[in-house]
Amino acid sequence: MRKLAKLFLRCQVFALLVFLGNSAVTAAGLTVSPANNYIQLNGGERQLLLYNLKNETTQDFEVTLDASSFAAGVNGEPQLQAELAFPYFSLAEASSETNIILPAGANRDFTVIVEPPFGVINQEYPLTLFFQLTPVNSETNKSTVITNLGTNLIVLVSESNLDKSRLSVKDFSWPKIVDSFLPAPIKVLIENQGGNAALLYGKIILQRRSGKVVTEREFYPDLVLAQSTRQARWKLPADAQGTISLSDQFDLPQFLFGSYQIKIELASLHPNSLEQTTTVMANFFALPYRLLLTVILVIVIVWLFKRKKPRLSRREADELFTQKMASIREQSEKFESKF
Repeated sequence: MRKLAKLFLRCQVFALLVFLGNSAVTAAGLTVSPANNYIQLNGGERQLLLYNLKNETTQDFEVTLDASSFAAGVNGEPQLQAELAFPYFSLAEASSETNIILPAGANRDFTVIVEPPFGVINQEYPLTLFFQLTPVNSETNKSTVITNLGTNLIVLVSESNLDKSRLSVKDFSWPKIVDSFLPAPIKVLIENQGGNAALLYGKIILQRRSGKVVTEREFYPDLVLAQSTRQARWKLPADAQGTISLSDQFDLPQFLFGSYQIKIELASLHPNSLEQTTTVMANFFALPYRLLLTVILVIVIVWLFKRKKPRLSRREADELFTQKMASIREQSEKFESKF
């Protein structure tokens, strides 16, 4: 049960990391930075990584270090793995301190040693490092409540530090006809056929057939792992509270009518990348067809209603009028006879 609870807490922390850039991770007054890191080294080499932990609470914490591997899952979003594929890391402070303490109100740097042995397979190893913070209780020594602060680390074991990522658009689907008033369903699946992970940079552009840009959205810089795919997302404009959200749906910025183009520009910021720029384009027609269908439906219903009414000839209409007038005179005479 404790193992399942530990895994559940780690998944919650990891879910937050999926949406973060190189900023800090904060939980209940505790912060670790940076949130993401990428290093390259060869087997038998050592690298030291500096992490900063900030404690804004009134509680002292004992610090330990653990990790989990992650891999590309559904739509390429990272998912934690049960097995740890790269256990070659440690806290430098552990060699000199029996109990590593982060005091209340303190801001302390910690050094993580990464040292793979000779013979390790040359590839990328995506990890989430967990700084486990256990509150120190003066009476019972420790409480059982543990806070996990996660930070992503990708280790590339390789003799070369050249970027070998290769991003391309694997699948781009956009409807031929879109409604002028509704978000359009779009799918942009990015594939990395290279040897190391890469951040997704680029944008989606809506323009007229003449080339005049109507609007554009920048891709969120999600990490695309080597030999995997990931669905692109982009930032939406901030709301009234200043909150920026992510989406894979494309909202049309205004009423559109006519022929347009949707264009994907996938760019690489690495000069040694095998792929510098990729452009994919699709033509479509925008019209308020749901509104038009509603109007047509109303017209058809009115037409059918009128059609069901029997139409009288001129003679039949005159006879019906004469009968109605005779009935009215008869009713009038009865009414006058009473007086």
